[in-house]
Amino acid sequence: MLIHDIMSRDPVIVCTGSSVLVARRLLKRHAFRHLPVMQDGAVVGIISDRDLIVADGDATAARDSVSEDRRVEEIMTAPVHVISPAASPFEAGLKLRTHKISALPVVNHRGRLVGIVTTDDLLTVLPHRPAEQESAAPQVTRMVPMGRGDERPGRQAESTRGL
Repeated sequence: MLIHDIMSRDPVIVCTGSSVLVARRLLKRHAFRHLPVMQDGAVVGIISDRDLIVADGDATAARDSVSEDRRVEEIMTAPVHVISPAASPFEAGLKLRTHKISALPVVNHRGRLVGIVTTDDLLTVLPHRPAEQESAAPQVTRMVPMGRGDERPGRQAESTRGL
């Protein structure tokens, strides 16, 4: 399995020079959390829903109208980390974790944006637990309050049922 198998294709984008209001409307309309920012056919940044929250806080403090006066390039994250459609989900996971981000624009060998992959996409392809583990009752460890029954103060009791 490769990134091209799990990525969202033809992502909605916003261009530099667009207002933050346009980005906010696109994210809301399409129920996305990430929006690649393009300039002259190249990915130059990315805007997340969190970037908009931070921008709103900055605007409130400065008494500005964030959505109408500011441009996407003022709040986007740049440079942007990208990944190839031929990369593995493991490689994508490493990039996401290393850079503490939650989305990677997918760029082909010509530099063209062909998709986007997010932590949610990667979570959908995690291997499921083997059937024998699913049927076994989980072992739960709980703390027993001090002075109850035969338990000594602070001792842990193990139970596999009843919780």
